[in-house]
This record gives sequence, structure tokens and C-alpha cells, in this order.
Amino acid sequence: AGTGVNGSDGDGGPATSAKLEGLESIVLDNKGSMFFSQTTRVRKINLSSGIIQAVAGTGTSGYSGNGGLATSAAVNAVVDLAISPSNGELYISEEYNHIVRKIDKNGIISIVIGNGASGFDGETGELSATRLNHPRGICFDTCGNLFVADAQNYRIRKVAFNPDCVPMAVKDDVTDKINGV
Repeated sequence: AGTGVNGSDGDGGPATSAKLEGLESIVLDNKGSMFFSQTTRVRKINLSSGIIQAVAGTGTSGYSGNGGLATSAAVNAVVDLAISPSNGELYISEEYNHIVRKIDKNGIISIVIGNGASGFDGETGELSATRLNHPRGICFDTCGNLFVADAQNYRIRKVAFNPDCVPMAVKDDVTDKINGV
């Protein structure tokens, strides 16, 4: 994907003819699509057809659009992406908006955690009232709980969507052999 020229156009056409800018993160879903973040947009490539299209963002930095179509929302410094293992929804961390948002199956964007103001206000309370400070990396465990690297608060925060679930351990063949399993 990309022509080697800085830009953000080419949606609806071949990914090899599209201009790309501010690339940060890539994630694959189980339906044959590659999602990637740019500073002010999220785009996807259908790996079968090679067609690229916008998923979120207008191409202008900002903070708007909650509850509406993600392609009409302004986003700012999208640095990481994650796909929920429980429902396949796409989550995006916006470093300069100090929030994590999700894009549901209908293309609607909404806040998951953060209120848009940088800072820290403890570990309890409503997710939409929580203050983050430059959230960067995000990921899910096997139970569907979200983890957020809250960079300037020097913390990893957990959004416990499924608090009673115990995540599956990653099988470690070396440890198993040492323990005689």
C-alpha cells in the first residue's frame, strides 16, 4: 500500500495507488481486512481486493463526532488500534484527545474511556469521566478486557469488560518441559 508520496487520498481505489501519511499502527481482523492508523484517520485495506477505504476521521485534526458515523468524526493522533476478541469492534487510542474510542459494526464512533482532558483522577468512577494523559498502546486479553498504556500518567489501565473471567495463559513449552508436563 502507498505510493511513497505523503498524503491521505485514494479511498475506493487500489491501496497501491493511495497516498499515506503519519502511519502508526496496523491490526488485522479475522475477515480479511488490514486496519491502519494515520494521524487524523483510520483506514482499512480489503486484503482480497486490495481496495482501500476510510474507517474513521475526516483528515483534519480535532475532536468531534461521538455517536455519529466514524468517517465524519474528527480524530487526533491515532496511535494504536485493537480489535475486541468478543465482538470484533475496532478500538482506537487518540493520544492528543486523551481518549480511547470504539467503532462499532455499523461504523458509529463512541468514547470508551476518557473525557478529553489530560490528567489523572484515580482508578474509580465512570469511564467517560476518567482522565487519561496521552494514551498510546491498547490491547485486549483473551477475556475481552481492554488495557491502555496511559503514557504520561506512567500507568497501564485496565477496562474490565469481563472482570470475572480469568485470561487464558499462553502455553510455554519450555516451562512445561522443565516442570515435566
